[in-house]
Amino acid sequence: MKNYLATTGLFEHWSLDNPLILLGPWCITEPSRKILNDKSFTVAPSPFNPAIKIKEAADYCDEVYHRLITQLTIQLNAVHRTNFPEKYWKILVGPWLYFFIGVFYERYKRIENAISLYEEFFLHALPKERLSLTCFDSYDFINNKVNDHFYNFNLFSLIAHECCPSKIVEISLNLKLKSTYRKFSLRSRWQWWFHNKLFSRGEILLSEMVFLSLLEKLKIKFHPRLKNIGFYEFAINDRMQMYNSKEIVHRKNLFFTEDRNSFEKLFFRLLPDALPIRYIELYKENAGCVEKIKSLKNKKLIGSTYGWYFNEPFKFFAAKSAIEGAKIIEFQHGGGYGTFLTNPNEKLALQKDYLFTFGWKSIDHPEKTYPLPNYYISKIRNTYNQKLKKVILVGTDRSLYHYKFVTHTNPEDMAKYLDDKKKLYDSLLPSIKGNFLYRPRFNKPVWETEETIKKLMPNIEIIRHKPLIEWMKKVALVIIDHPHAAILEALVINVPCIFYWDHRVYLMNANAEPYFQLLRDAGILHTNPESAAAQVNAVWDDSNGWWLQSQCQSTRTEFVNHFCLSDNLWKNQWSIAFKKILKSG
Repeated sequence: MKNYLATTGLFEHWSLDNPLILLGPWCITEPSRKILNDKSFTVAPSPFNPAIKIKEAADYCDEVYHRLITQLTIQLNAVHRTNFPEKYWKILVGPWLYFFIGVFYERYKRIENAISLYEEFFLHALPKERLSLTCFDSYDFINNKVNDHFYNFNLFSLIAHECCPSKIVEISLNLKLKSTYRKFSLRSRWQWWFHNKLFSRGEILLSEMVFLSLLEKLKIKFHPRLKNIGFYEFAINDRMQMYNSKEIVHRKNLFFTEDRNSFEKLFFRLLPDALPIRYIELYKENAGCVEKIKSLKNKKLIGSTYGWYFNEPFKFFAAKSAIEGAKIIEFQHGGGYGTFLTNPNEKLALQKDYLFTFGWKSIDHPEKTYPLPNYYISKIRNTYNQKLKKVILVGTDRSLYHYKFVTHTNPEDMAKYLDDKKKLYDSLLPSIKGNFLYRPRFNKPVWETEETIKKLMPNIEIIRHKPLIEWMKKVALVIIDHPHAAILEALVINVPCIFYWDHRVYLMNANAEPYFQLLRDAGILHTNPESAAAQVNAVWDDSNGWWLQSQCQSTRTEFVNHFCLSDNLWKNQWSIAFKKILKSG
């Protein structure tokens, strides 16, 4: 009997009378577990194991991106009758294109891998005429489409029609692609209007600066050296706009060539239909809306943290400003920058004129990176004041489906990642287990659900209220099982902390590795949960005394000085950096 290959979590449509192969762990959802508990199945191994293959895939996708963005510039200029340079389209379309290439390549390699591993199998796929990959914009793609089972079924169906048409059994599903947008109240819109009237003046304009409060903006505006900084918040559209169907002919004029292999042949052929609506049918309408805002004229520097990825009105404004001579700056947000062996967000950030980092400097692009103290990090520096004899384990989560090639945990790593929590907990002293708190990453988790966590670590208290840093400031000890933003916050706050993660999954670049070795030498960082638990047991009675020892403190200082700078006078340093950039022309 032939095997049945399930490509997505749409378990209602699986062929359960056949031996079952799951293409990946995303097929194992809470609803599908009821079926899988009574049936034997195989999960196809990842084609990206060991983790160095993620780096190889990332490098390949990066190379495809740079070839494609040049072609895309020519094509979009022709379609929209513009003559903008590549920089314009990189700002506007680049984030979507970069992530879409990675998503499609990952799905393609999964099907290719299954074909090489299993000779006799069949799979379900949509008929060619029912396939649709269109999304509205980069926000819609990342927040709605990437983790949607039906969208991924479209992706796998398209790939299967190209790679293994003889193995397809076509089915039609009465499902629709999801597109949900943030809804903003009238009160929010009035607040934005007032904010923009009050703050938008200045030759430097910053937007969507995460963790920068209204009070801090006021302080910046009244700072004698930063009066030329303005702030403007662009409202992300909260609903899909209608467009004239006559404009769809634009897509027929898009054509991409120079494909070098079977993947590129398929990808280049589908790209015209996959390009987001906002950049094709709604391009002129969106570009025109930004040009009408008078307070945004004549800006010399444009900066943001998150805005470069998902805020389309901001991207339209920044792209137009850039070709008019404004310098563009991305501000680092979160961890993984300057540390991971490969990180697409870092590569996209380095496409800007400048990247303001938390302290590290790019070896490949030293002229673009400005190590500067961050306002948020400076605010929490040395704020530790123990009030609770508790230990808190800080967890993370991952998207259901893969969406970018980063050397960190991916969906296939999550089972071991969760099991490591149990190993840690089981190795702790009873007195510590009785004072154990757990902080999940998301309120709506994908993998680290409350039910899962409580099975792994019975009787623990899961905390979701209050910001994580407020807990870090007052507990006796913090344990973190991933090298993301939380380790930076803990080290800056100067709370006693112990880290562990799978070093075969989290690969660091050669420039960062010596700093992580210092953490290992000091007993702060561990390669497995049992070793971390042994350290927790050893220091629990006097965790602060251990933490204040010279080796821990010197290691902490060296790490934060390189990866998370802080300074009470950060505004002065920003002023110097802005002046230097403005003078450079």
